[in-house]
Amino acid sequence: MHRLRGLFAGMDRRMLLFLLHTALLQLAVYGITDVILNFYFVSLGYGSDTIGILQGLGRVGGTITGIPLGIVADRMGARRLTILCALGVGASYLPLIFLPTLPMLVLSRFLFGAFFNAMFLAGVPLIAQLVEARYRTRAFATYQIVGLTGTSFGTALGGFLPSIVARLFPTVVQSATLPPEQTIFAYAGALFAAGLFSALSVLPLLLFAEPETAAQTRAIQKAKTGEDQPRTFTRTNLWRMTYLSLPMITFGITAGMTFPFYNLFLRTRFHQSDEVVGTLLGVAWLIMGASSVLTPLWDKRFGRVRAALILMGMAAVAFFVMSGAAVLAVGVIALYFAVSLRNMIVPLYQPLFIESFPPSMRNIASGLNSVLWNGGWFLSSAVSGALLRNHGFGLLYALVGVGVATTGISIYLIFRNRPTNVSLEMG
Repeated sequence: MHRLRGLFAGMDRRMLLFLLHTALLQLAVYGITDVILNFYFVSLGYGSDTIGILQGLGRVGGTITGIPLGIVADRMGARRLTILCALGVGASYLPLIFLPTLPMLVLSRFLFGAFFNAMFLAGVPLIAQLVEARYRTRAFATYQIVGLTGTSFGTALGGFLPSIVARLFPTVVQSATLPPEQTIFAYAGALFAAGLFSALSVLPLLLFAEPETAAQTRAIQKAKTGEDQPRTFTRTNLWRMTYLSLPMITFGITAGMTFPFYNLFLRTRFHQSDEVVGTLLGVAWLIMGASSVLTPLWDKRFGRVRAALILMGMAAVAFFVMSGAAVLAVGVIALYFAVSLRNMIVPLYQPLFIESFPPSMRNIASGLNSVLWNGGWFLSSAVSGALLRNHGFGLLYALVGVGVATTGISIYLIFRNRPTNVSLEMG
């Protein structure tokens, strides 16, 4: 209980409400949607190559809009941007469900990625605003735990939602060739629930005021000193943001090669039902969230940089085991280790990155960081569909192991001379 209370140290009411929003959103987006979406595409008649492209299109939206939305967040404020885009995420499900032609699927995934990416990039600076520097590793770890707990429940729920829809509408889901829970209508009903949860996730954010925006900070600075703060998006600053964001390229690549396809991995290699797939992935996300409790301990023992290197090395080994797993138990245990260890990189890397910039630069820096993440995700998910069709999961997960190790090495090389466990609060 003491450790649980410690996770929320330094967090006020605003941060707790933001965490509630995160849990609801990820229940829908990373939970229900991730376990259902590929199966929905299959029910519509698409193969793995097309599915890979559709999954990656969401990241194209994020890549194109990353920096512009960072500038918007600078003016509007991260909380307001998050509210608008959470509603946009919910609305993006409508063409996916009600007009499931290929052009509408493309549009839906693009809009989803643009809106969801805005929330992702706004969340990092918002946490930095809401939590003191000395609590940030803990805050990002708690953010991961809460989000992944929501994801876990959403994934488990998502595995059963098509069956629930089929029982509620027995005459609509009748099919001569498919079980009722694997029909288009059953999957569409589950995705409609995901869109609804996404929209409802804004409610906690309506209960607190907007923190001071970067634009307001600059205005206050000018009023006090009579001088404007220097431009934040110079060529030198752009190069520095890009350089410190390089680990996000390989991290995004490995994410795009794995997260869209975990459900197909369990279904095709081990021949498991939707309910079993949802349950197994739900447990995976729950373990992944629980493992984030250990991140502050790794930070304290090794420092953020060395901890990132060690954890990514161990995660790489787990992915290599997955590539050759022929038995369900081995594949699932390796999956749990792989996703948990790799996920622990986020609360270690994000403070390293965001604390490298003054508050006036953080929204734009986060936007550029998300551009590289989304770009890597799109390229890899688009290629992975064809790779899966021709070579299966063995080669795919071996390549992921190499990419995960590369991520850890790049973080070490880029940040190794930076003091660890010490805030570099600037500006």
